[in-house]
Amino acid sequence: MTARGHPTNLQTELDALRLATSSDFAAAAFAGGADRGIRWIGASGSVGERYRLLVEKESAADRGIAGWVVRHGRPFVVCGTESNAEGRRTKYPLLLAEKLTAIAAVPIRDGADVVGALLIGQRTERAYDPADTEMLEREAERRRLSAYAGGPVR
Repeated sequence: MTARGHPTNLQTELDALRLATSSDFAAAAFAGGADRGIRWIGASGSVGERYRLLVEKESAADRGIAGWVVRHGRPFVVCGTESNAEGRRTKYPLLLAEKLTAIAAVPIRDGADVVGALLIGQRTERAYDPADTEMLEREAERRRLSAYAGGPVR
């Protein structure tokens, strides 16, 4: 944050969030373009740029993490310690592209509107719990990540 409370830049915010949560990866997704697809527009700790190529539709919420979070307006967690973790991991392209085994994702809100999704992830076994998702929601609001959105998704 700057002295006036406005966001600095998204990369700086994601870098700080990744370090503060001891995560391997942090990313933000927002609606963009004429197709209203939800795109991962920034990441920290990425193994490459493939995450930028992933476009999710809110209407196809079962095919992507950001789409699910935006559609339902609730946190989404994949724990690397679950017995079916590998099966769940292969269902989501972002987890495969970034070699993540566990994630926690929460809605980014602008007032009552859901404008995007914020995600942290781990490449080793980790069990994100409700306290982690609550902290992540507070961080999204505190860091004013909604300022990077192009407008409400729903």
